[in-house]
Amino acid sequence: MYFINKCLFTTADESCGLEWHARYRIIKGICEGLKYIHEDLEKPLLHLDLKPDNVLLDKDMVPKIADFGLSRIFGQEPTRTTRNPYGTLGYQPPEYIEKGEISKMFDIFSLGVIMIDIVSGPEGRSKYEDMKHEDNDKFIDLVRHNISL
Repeated sequence: MYFINKCLFTTADESCGLEWHARYRIIKGICEGLKYIHEDLEKPLLHLDLKPDNVLLDKDMVPKIADFGLSRIFGQEPTRTTRNPYGTLGYQPPEYIEKGEISKMFDIFSLGVIMIDIVSGPEGRSKYEDMKHEDNDKFIDLVRHNISL
């Protein structure tokens, strides 16, 4: 087992052989893991610190969500407000940063950031964050370039 960021945050020449289908399987596996902890457990669980450092890959490149140290059983309430620090900067949703609200969407937002990391490559998210909304085509071109690697 090794951390997903070993493959995500290396240069293109050191990409661990992560072609598009492998990246897709990793994203799908993380989605399935989140669905399991959010919906299939008897008591839903929120991870609250989903990031590449907390996703392991086995020898077959199957992702395993790890480090449930900040996780909380959420129950039936759709949203809670907290003052406790959760998550990692860059993977926290705006509603948590602005109002301290946590819900399933906290993990979903983190998943979206991880997906950007996976499809855009080692420097893609920083390039994406610096782009203006009108520059979406540049980001799409970056993703297409990385898919063809």
